[in-house]
Amino acid sequence: MDEGLTQKKLDVSRGFTYTYYTSPAQGSKPTLILFHGWPDTVRLWAGLTDNFLIPHGYGVVASDCLGYSGTSKPTDVTSYSYQHLTADMIEILDAEKLFTVISAGHDWGSALAQRLYNLHHSRVAGLIMVNVSYIPPSWKFDLDAANELTRKAYGFGIYEYWHFFTLEDAPKLMRKNLESEYSVAFGNPYTWLTS
Repeated sequence: MDEGLTQKKLDVSRGFTYTYYTSPAQGSKPTLILFHGWPDTVRLWAGLTDNFLIPHGYGVVASDCLGYSGTSKPTDVTSYSYQHLTADMIEILDAEKLFTVISAGHDWGSALAQRLYNLHHSRVAGLIMVNVSYIPPSWKFDLDAANELTRKAYGFGIYEYWHFFTLEDAPKLMRKNLESEYSVAFGNPYTWLTS
């Protein structure tokens, strides 16, 4: 994420520090705010920003989301509510003097992009979702039902790994086995189905 982007840090009013990258829009082109998913970081967007958005004059705000890479990593799960996360993003947009943006997200970041629109719709001129379809705000996600539905459709539950993440010792196991975690997250997408 080096081509034409400026790295910045902002301490938001909740006391967390966000690391983010910006490039101003040229002329009347819009600015996109980009949200990565798991297991990525803001670097997910490097090809898009460096090879398309910036060369074509689009503005960019791309943040490491809360809990990732160069941004604060609070352990209180309530810190990650959509109301809080989107309010943090509004503080970043305000710091950049951007009133409206196109909100774009991949994977988990898609849900955050959607909630920025839902909770601050006057600030969002468009919405782009990659890999996750629109999820209405009132919809309660049922992990077991989602896994059963995808098991019927694909032969396996696509969210089964979430059960691992909710184990009390999951963080310790992941730290102890970083290479294995990396291989599962970024390697052959079917590895986790067999090991």
